[in-house]
Amino acid sequence: ATPKKGQLFDHQPLQLNNDDYERVQQIPEKKGANFRDLKGVRVGAKNTVEFNPNIPRALLSSGKPLVPDYAMSFIKGKSSKPFRRLWWDETVPTVVTRAEPHNQAILHPTQHRVLTVRENARLQGFPDYYRLFGPVKEK
Repeated sequence: ATPKKGQLFDHQPLQLNNDDYERVQQIPEKKGANFRDLKGVRVGAKNTVEFNPNIPRALLSSGKPLVPDYAMSFIKGKSSKPFRRLWWDETVPTVVTRAEPHNQAILHPTQHRVLTVRENARLQGFPDYYRLFGPVKEK
């Protein structure tokens, strides 16, 4: 079938699992926001994250921790990339194959989702008429 003029393809994000979606909903919609903004996290010496001992560890509705251990230990606790929102005026340093928020800045600035396949393609310079084929996880 011939695409309609102005039709946009591949504008769908990788669907987050329920736990990650619940986490993303709690990341503030502001420049630089990431898991460090979640309840119970504080930044200690040498820009290293740690759990605030004065605040009980928050849990998701599944019973899993709001702030996962892998986010706290990523790059020895010095990274601000897990669950980080991109912002409108920022350059994206790397576009990766699998758009998961666990260890990279890939969250939409104002929506509770990762960037779509089309948004990632645009960041790489692909024009909107360029079509990708296969399941979302493979694009």
